[in-house]
Amino acid sequence: MERPNPIHGEDASAGAETGQDHAAADEAAEAGVLEPLADYPHIDLRAGGEPWDKRRAAGKRLREVVDHAAHAALDLPADRPDPVDLIAGAHEGRQPELVPLRVARMASSPFAFLRGAAHVMAWDLAHSPRSEIMVVMNGDAHISNFGLFGTPQGDVVLDLNDFDEVTIGPWEWDLKRLVASIEVAAREDGVPADQRRQAVMAAVGGYQHTMLDLAPQGSLDVWQQATRADELDFSGVRIDEASQAVVRKAVEKARKKNNQSLLARVGERRVDGGWRFREDAPILTRVDDDTRESVITGLEHYAETLLCGNSDQDVLFLQVKEAVRPAHAPYLPGMPEPYASHEGERVIYGQRLL
Repeated sequence: MERPNPIHGEDASAGAETGQDHAAADEAAEAGVLEPLADYPHIDLRAGGEPWDKRRAAGKRLREVVDHAAHAALDLPADRPDPVDLIAGAHEGRQPELVPLRVARMASSPFAFLRGAAHVMAWDLAHSPRSEIMVVMNGDAHISNFGLFGTPQGDVVLDLNDFDEVTIGPWEWDLKRLVASIEVAAREDGVPADQRRQAVMAAVGGYQHTMLDLAPQGSLDVWQQATRADELDFSGVRIDEASQAVVRKAVEKARKKNNQSLLARVGERRVDGGWRFREDAPILTRVDDDTRESVITGLEHYAETLLCGNSDQDVLFLQVKEAVRPAHAPYLPGMPEPYASHEGERVIYGQRLL
């Protein structure tokens, strides 16, 4: 942003006001350029969009306020809350009988604790430097929430999973949670500090280069940039043969997972020829009659929108979840209405955008 020329004498105050007006106008324009997509679907077809190079220039100007190096430091205030208190607060709205299981899992290792401690990291991130470029963020983009998944077209792709914490927030919060998880997982695995740093820097560098590559592309081109497992190319990546073998083994394992294999693992045949889930307490238990009727009623309405199969080969698995307030909600404005007032709508809307 250009500075106004210095003005002397009687016109100094008027010149200063003019400079402030221009600065305010520039800031307002910049805010409009960097406005997140999630403010739509309130679309104004009479207003033109901003080209990517203008948005990029506006983003680069923000480095004058918060440069890249500022993100490396985490100078937290002395009144940082007890992490245990934050986690206890996060249990509000959850099924109480499953809370001990969640706590036991978190206590099993440092990485397991990180996975379940999105609320703890949210507080830290909210008290760290940020660029103020707001996007639709996953909110829990640690490394174990990336995996290999099957598509309706039969491909196996590397993609993101678990959107319970999705909201509008600073773009770098997802990246920081990702690289923090890489560091903690590698440390738990006994990886030396210098190699852990290389892994973190490689992830950040990969993100940066990919963003530069995708930014000028059209939306359909970006949509088609899925990372397909059968197209993995290690030629440009420093990865040894043993690690490549691990990746390929994971891909082949993913290919073998499908509806039929899951049915055989978690289901059992009823005497009337139908199927039911095999009880696996405390993770999978029977519900009471009222809950059962509510679920079946809801599924009947949903089934009216589907084509029904005619055998076990057409089995469809649905996971019904009750979403609670996202971990970052206390520190961010949140989703626009009507998605802000219904946690389920928030999750689905955010997942579709991501």
